Amino acid sequence: MPTDVLISPEEYLHTSFPDLDKEYVHGEIVERGLPDLSHSKTQLRFCLILSRLTAAHKLFPFPELRLRLEARVVRIPDVSVFLGREPVQQVPNHPPFIAIEIVSEDDRYPNILKKLEEHRRFGVTHIWLVDPRLMRLSEYGETGLREVKAFLLPDFDLKITLADLGLC
Repeated sequence: MPTDVLISPEEYLHTSFPDLDKEYVHGEIVERGLPDLSHSKTQLRFCLILSRLTAAHKLFPFPELRLRLEARVVRIPDVSVFLGREPVQQVPNHPPFIAIEIVSEDDRYPNILKKLEEHRRFGVTHIWLVDPRLMRLSEYGETGLREVKAFLLPDFDLKITLADLGLC
């Protein structure tokens, strides 16, 4: 839920929050869905799977890294995966190769879809959505959200299924 108080991007970037980190959208602080056990386990499994590819394929996964999508938009994907090299900026302003969002119980799909579209406009190549409760994997692109059986990166010989994420 956004607040009514507008702040500058610099003020947001220098603010620490006592609980879960919040996002920043056009001057408003936006709360994120509260992660639960299913969310956290899924996030951990993604990081473990993807971190195995760091040495061979230069894929660098980061959980909950702030990304500056626009001058006045900072989002925090559940997992951001960079290709080629690790980012050097504390708050990267270039798109990751993969942005992964994991649905929490209090998330609302209209808000999720808005965030996924922001990732697409930012230039993220692969945008993945996992809903642990519905046991659903989806990819987001120009035509919107579509359900998939697995996340595939053929160039990296990678296939991630619900079973790989411990969701079946």
